[in-house]
Amino acid sequence: MFRQLLEQSRQLTNHIVTPGLAPIDRGLEQIEAQTRRLLRRTGAESAGVAAGAGAPGGIGAGGLGAAAGAGGLGQGTPGFLGMGMGMVGAGGALGGAGGAGAGVAGAGAGLSGQIVAGAAGGPAGGAGGVQPMDADGLLGGDGGAGRPLAPLDSRTAYLLAKQGFDAERVSQTLAQIDLANTFEPLQGVPDADIDAYLRNEHENIVSVAIEETKNQVALDFEQHFEQRLARDWANIKKRTFDQMGHQPSRSARLTGAGSSGMLGVVPEGDGVVGSDAFGASSLLQLGGTRGAAAGGLASSGGISSQPRLRAFSLVVKALNESRLKNAPFNPVAAFGAAAEDLPSDGQQQVIARCWTLLLSMLGGRKALDKRPQGHFAATYRLTEEPGISEQATQFRSELVAGGRQWLQDSYRSWVSDHVRSNYVEIGGLPTVHAEVDAILKIRFMRHNRWALSWLDTSVGDTPFWAHVFMLVRMGKQDDALTYIQRHQADLAKTSDRNFLTYFKAWMDAGDGRLPKTYRDKLLGEWNGGIRDYIGSAKSSPKGDLFKYTLYKIIGRCEMSVKNVRSADVVQTTEDYLWLQLMLVQEEILPTDAAYERFTLRDFSAQMQKYGIDHFKSKSLWFLVLMLCGEFERAVSELIQDPVFAVDGLHFATAMAYYGVLRVPENPRGTPMGASMLNVKPVTLSTGTPYEIAYFHFAKAIINLVRAWARSDPFDAMHYVYLLGLIGSPLDSRPAQSLTSMPGAFGGPATPSARRAAASSALISSSAVEYTRLSHQIICEFVLATKLFAELLGEVRPDGGTTSGHVKIHRALVHLDSEQDFMQCIVLAAAQDAENESRLEEAIKLYHLAGLYDKVLCLLNAHLGERLLQQTFFPSEASGESAAQRAARSTTDVSLPSISISASPIEDTEQLLRFYQSRPQTASALTPKTVATCTTLIQLSRFRIQHDQARDEAALSTLYRLNILPVTPTVDSVQTSTDAFHQLDESVARVMPQIMLMAMQSLDRLYKAWTEKRGGLGFGVPADGRISDVRARARALMMFAGLVQYRIPGDVFAKMNRLDVMMS
Repeated sequence: MFRQLLEQSRQLTNHIVTPGLAPIDRGLEQIEAQTRRLLRRTGAESAGVAAGAGAPGGIGAGGLGAAAGAGGLGQGTPGFLGMGMGMVGAGGALGGAGGAGAGVAGAGAGLSGQIVAGAAGGPAGGAGGVQPMDADGLLGGDGGAGRPLAPLDSRTAYLLAKQGFDAERVSQTLAQIDLANTFEPLQGVPDADIDAYLRNEHENIVSVAIEETKNQVALDFEQHFEQRLARDWANIKKRTFDQMGHQPSRSARLTGAGSSGMLGVVPEGDGVVGSDAFGASSLLQLGGTRGAAAGGLASSGGISSQPRLRAFSLVVKALNESRLKNAPFNPVAAFGAAAEDLPSDGQQQVIARCWTLLLSMLGGRKALDKRPQGHFAATYRLTEEPGISEQATQFRSELVAGGRQWLQDSYRSWVSDHVRSNYVEIGGLPTVHAEVDAILKIRFMRHNRWALSWLDTSVGDTPFWAHVFMLVRMGKQDDALTYIQRHQADLAKTSDRNFLTYFKAWMDAGDGRLPKTYRDKLLGEWNGGIRDYIGSAKSSPKGDLFKYTLYKIIGRCEMSVKNVRSADVVQTTEDYLWLQLMLVQEEILPTDAAYERFTLRDFSAQMQKYGIDHFKSKSLWFLVLMLCGEFERAVSELIQDPVFAVDGLHFATAMAYYGVLRVPENPRGTPMGASMLNVKPVTLSTGTPYEIAYFHFAKAIINLVRAWARSDPFDAMHYVYLLGLIGSPLDSRPAQSLTSMPGAFGGPATPSARRAAASSALISSSAVEYTRLSHQIICEFVLATKLFAELLGEVRPDGGTTSGHVKIHRALVHLDSEQDFMQCIVLAAAQDAENESRLEEAIKLYHLAGLYDKVLCLLNAHLGERLLQQTFFPSEASGESAAQRAARSTTDVSLPSISISASPIEDTEQLLRFYQSRPQTASALTPKTVATCTTLIQLSRFRIQHDQARDEAALSTLYRLNILPVTPTVDSVQTSTDAFHQLDESVARVMPQIMLMAMQSLDRLYKAWTEKRGGLGFGVPADGRISDVRARARALMMFAGLVQYRIPGDVFAKMNRLDVMMS
């Protein structure tokens, strides 16, 4: 049972205990042996031996003792059971000469709590009995002096016999039991019991871990409970405020809103949230400082302080201007030209060269100059599928050909520069053959002799195979064919007489695939001896390795080994990459063996196994990923490095322009962490596992805008417009018929092109999400910078509007009409400002949108809120004269300056006059809104006058509104009650406080006038003014009684008490 419990406890704590710790299986034998060793170790110091005739023996406190009687020896053997269970002592006696032994069995209190003893008298060493327990629970007495065993008296024996208990027989039976070896282990336990020690430690660890886990679970539960309680309370408060028509303060809403944004949780420490950040759901999180969240794009100063970013931002502006004009633009060439003019180190030079690589992979500069935005989008989308698509295969083949051509052109430039830098004589009009001969001599000739022993010079006494290989490496296949034909006579004398035929057939095929007839012959020659040229890793080559490499490329021989182990042939990383691209074959034939299938994505999977650690350079790794067609991974690697983040963002921009950048379908589902990629695992047709990557282009744009919105708002806004490269109109429809869609690289439409167009139509909803995201970013940008006139425009005196930066470029984010601009940007920003209680911004935006009545409604709600919260100050009562206000209202032609927080009454009154004085705005106002605004203004003035104890002026202001009855007649009160029900909610909800203040003013007037008439007025004829005050108070109470359901109980009670005092 104990073992089962122990095994179950282990299963419950497997996740806590270190797996490498030895398991514990403590048995009673190990416990007993360990106890005995401890007792021996301590008993050696304190044990004592006492001897004498008839002297009793026992076990002292903490020690083991023995006693010898006349002809007999008494021995006590203690037993110890650990784990808090108690102790057992067993005693026995051996009879002496002519005597019978007495035995005693004692059970410790820790084990059973009972003591049973039996004894039989004898002459040996006295009588036996129960020995007392010492302080440690062992048998013994004071100082080791044992007590004699008490004999069983006659009365006890009689009592036991009467109940059928034979005491004598039981005593004899007990005397025969030897408990000395009861707890001895069956097998000896060694002193160095490491297993027992480890098991004990394991049990201690498990116990501690269980206790700590229990405490942590309790703590987590309490924290979770507190969070749930706070969240539930926040929801209850929100519902309560909504029912009361009250908008909670901004700080309260932000406290309960959480920190999760549209793109996920913003990590702490990003340094982008400041005191003026506008909401926890913000995308931009524009604060007072810039931090690591900018992805390496932030720095002190503006964009002008960053030469690299400044140069690229000018290209972005030119790109957006071309998009506005619907004119062709080549961003790859433009960014490349800007990068060439910038100072750079070795790695930056490699990155700058990759602009020409991208040009080459996408078809060359001339072709790209004519290709519109999104030219490759439909085709590139087909490459996401793991299966084989005709159009996707053609596209990847073009990428391979472009990358291969770029490597060949780069090598040709290097050869020419290297030859000239070594001042080798190549003639006045150098040919490519002269350059190849020169580079071969520089690399392989020493002291007029070829340094490579395996170099074959049997053809024309020249390194023929090396020469042909260098021409192929430089992309000069035509020159290589001419060179082979020139030496055909010498080739005919060797076993390679068919090489010219193979080479010409390989060139004529155009796809890098040798016809099957010729390939079979070539493989025969390969297996006949060429394959053995490479030799083993420790032996020298057995033949010309340049010849070996040429045969491998032309015939795609032995594809299980795709490299040539020779630093003389594959000298650099670019040589290795070129060789791999020469072996890549996108078109897979049914006759191809599994090991012969090697596509671009297979090559990419192979390179990703090496990773950046193998290449040891960020720029070189970027080059490798570009050649693999992994554009998303390439720009992600750059943009996460602060040194290359600017280059990475603009590479992504150029790719997005042509539609060769995959992005997540839902930009709002992107986590705002360090990762810039999403991946989707697939299995290729070759059986290779592969991951398709998606780059978070929207996140990169947000990071840049977050970094530079404060210092360079207009430059940052140009980057927001780039999201339109991925987006589509909100009511997007296919712009072209499926039958008129051109192919990926020009020419008539193919069935694959039509399928790509259909796929593009199906995912238009994903592009619409990016359009909506760009609109949301613009709204937040406008509210953060408060550049309303500069970004959105303003209303002219004639009612028209001027054009701001966003309005001019609205087509870049798929806002084709001014109505779309007003709806998606201006009104959306106004609603955001209103939801965030940013009243002044909301007023300006609604004013710009032409919703003048909505502006007054906001002001009405604000005035009602101020009245409800009693936050007016006496200074607000003072202001300019009516003449000054009238003069200003006729001379101003723009929206007056508004400072709602400082002077709400004056600003509201001024704005109302501004709207009423102009026909185009006055016609947009409803009578009810104007009446409500006027009423609230007057109620606010009444409140200020009441607080200043100007009661007569306050009541005069209040009663001019004709809201409250003046006389306590039924008709007057009923008329006021009917009018009350027609009041706007912003007025009706403040009326209880207004009525109480009116009653307080009446009470103060009553007291003042009665004091003037001599005390409290007893016995004095009522003055007309006192009667009027009483009448108004009585009318007010009658009115309050009819609308009592809208008046809080405490307010009604106060009014009633004041009315009684006046009566």
